[in-house]
This record gives sequence, structure tokens and C-alpha cells, in this order.
Amino acid sequence: MIDESFWKGMATGWLSTKLFSGRSSSSEFSPEGCLISILWAPFLFLGLIFGIQDWNIWGFKAGILKFLQISVLVPILIIVAVCVIFQLIKSKLTATKKKEEEIYSLYNDGQYTLALEKAELIADKSPLAADVAGACYFSGNGCSQDYNKAFLYFSKGKEKNAEAAYYYGAMLMYGMGMEKDETTGFKWLRKAAVENKHMPALGDYGYALFKGSGCEKNQSEGIKQMRIAIDSGNTYAKYQLGRILYSGEDGTPVDENGGLRLLREASEAGEQDAQDYLREIGMA
Repeated sequence: MIDESFWKGMATGWLSTKLFSGRSSSSEFSPEGCLISILWAPFLFLGLIFGIQDWNIWGFKAGILKFLQISVLVPILIIVAVCVIFQLIKSKLTATKKKEEEIYSLYNDGQYTLALEKAELIADKSPLAADVAGACYFSGNGCSQDYNKAFLYFSKGKEKNAEAAYYYGAMLMYGMGMEKDETTGFKWLRKAAVENKHMPALGDYGYALFKGSGCEKNQSEGIKQMRIAIDSGNTYAKYQLGRILYSGEDGTPVDENGGLRLLREASEAGEQDAQDYLREIGMA
């Protein structure tokens, strides 16, 4: 039977969430307050029930002592321990974030050697650091170019970093630094492009669809995805689609003017492959 003590316990538990889940100035629940509410409410509820039972059996004093023991002392000890652990985890995450910001800043400032040195130290626990290390080895920035090491670092960051997932997929797709695996490569290109909205990946993803590399061939969808990538500013996708249109690759209707326009735009943006292709066809 649910008696009066049950409803008193429920009321006390509800009140505790109001008292301890304080809101910040941005009107969002503070993590610490929510944590205290979640932990404390059941103890208040249990303390009230067992306190009333002891009160009925041994007297008022025994009931109060039981209530204080269950609803105050025990949860305080647990909450203190949890808060200490929470703060330790928080400080570790903050330290890692600061290191990531430093690495990213060094890389963007062209201090590749120092960026790589610091990135390799935390690459196992930081997807961003793994991506930076992979990018350095892939391009030979701050080190000797090494596709094997680049692939290793991109594999460490691929789950939580879209850039790493893109390079990991592209390297598998084209067999750079490891045995070619178009099926797995396409899977990671798709993850980066479709799930993470990574526009550089979208161009390669579209081209893979167009060619049927690692997937069922779908030329119209592939061209559509490449055009989306181009609209986002992807100059390499301009080269890819420009070459397809100019040459009529894989039976695509020839559009020399449209193809040349894209190729020249990609060339002017610095795409080496576009510049080489224009020279090849005598249009440089």
C-alpha cells in the first residue's frame, strides 16, 4: 500500500530538484546543479521513509538521526566524490582543448614542424591533433612526405573529425600509402561528405558516384553532388567536372564551353591538375 510517507518522499524529492538545480544567467541548468538534484532526490526520499519508520519504532530522535544519515551524510560524501571526479575530467578536457587550439594556430601560421611535434603527442586522444599530424605527413609540411604515416594518423581521427575521415577515405579510394580499397574508401568519403557536410569530400564523393568507384554507378547524382561542391567553393570539383564536360567522359554529353569555363576557373584558383590539363589540351 502507498501510504502518506511515500507522497511526502515524492514531494521532498521534487523540492530538492527545485532547490539544487540552479539556473545560470543564460537560463540553462548548470551541470553541477543537475548532478546534485539527480543524486540527492532519491536519498531524501529514502531518508524520509526510513526516518519515519524509525520514528514510529524507536522514537522521534532515532527517526531524525536515520533521516540525516540517509538523506544528508551519505549523499554529501557521494556528491563530494563525484564532484571531484567531475572537476578532474573537466580540467583534463580543458587542457586538451587548449593544446588543440595551440596546435591548430601553429599549423595555420605555417609553423608546421612545431605543430606536428605537439600534435603527435596527443594524437591518440585528440581527433583534431591526429588530423593535423596526418595533414603534415600527407603534404610534407614540417617533415618528409610519408603517406603511410599520414594514413595512420588519419585513421586515428576519422571517427570524430570530418577532415580526417575525408583524407582517410580518399587515400583508400586512390591507394595512397596503402592497398587500394574503393569500397571502404567510398564509405568514408560518404560519411565525411553527407553526414558531416564536408565540402571538399563532397567533390570526391560525387566523382566516385559518377565513376561507380566503390559503389553503384550513378552519373546524374554524381554530377549533382559535384555541382553542390562547386557552389560551396570547391575548386578541385571544378577541375573534375570541367574535365568530364569538356571530354565527354564516360558518355557524358560534351559541353566544351562549360567544361573550359570550369577548368579555367579552377586553374586561376591555383589547381595544379586543372593547369596541367589545360596545357595538355592546348588551352592554357
